[in-house]
Amino acid sequence: MEGRCLEDYQQLEMKKPSRGRYICAPKDIGWNPRRLPDRTYLAAYLVYWLSSFVVPQGEEEYLRPGLIYPACLLAEGHQLALAPMAPKKDNNEDIGWQYGTALGSRHNYKCNYCGHTGQGGGVSRLKKHLAGGRLAGYHDVQGCKSVPAEVKRLMIEHLKGVRAE
Repeated sequence: MEGRCLEDYQQLEMKKPSRGRYICAPKDIGWNPRRLPDRTYLAAYLVYWLSSFVVPQGEEEYLRPGLIYPACLLAEGHQLALAPMAPKKDNNEDIGWQYGTALGSRHNYKCNYCGHTGQGGGVSRLKKHLAGGRLAGYHDVQGCKSVPAEVKRLMIEHLKGVRAE
């Protein structure tokens, strides 16, 4: 294709900005003059997209060679995690376990305030128990009668936030 002027490569009339890059195809030959597989073009686009938007580094105009292989895998239909996975939250970190104790398999609990033991449901049901159970709209749980008002309010707010997610 050497020796052709730029006008031979334009398929659509367009205004040319003073700065910019162009991806051109020869006029009247179609979008795929070399008859390459569609996944080749898709992989090339994905390398550009990954380099520019997903994992940019430094100058956005540069393609990152390390992204060619993942782009080829994506073009062939493989699924990849494009961001590191969030670390799994340990059950001990859940706010509910500050006010109750796990019994055995963590599906059972004991309330630190009233001594109520629940079977099944784990920390979720413990938090509903502390929030007031039936009085707070959780009909499957008996409410705690000894929980301090501040802890009760904290559990209600926490459970509202979990519902919103």
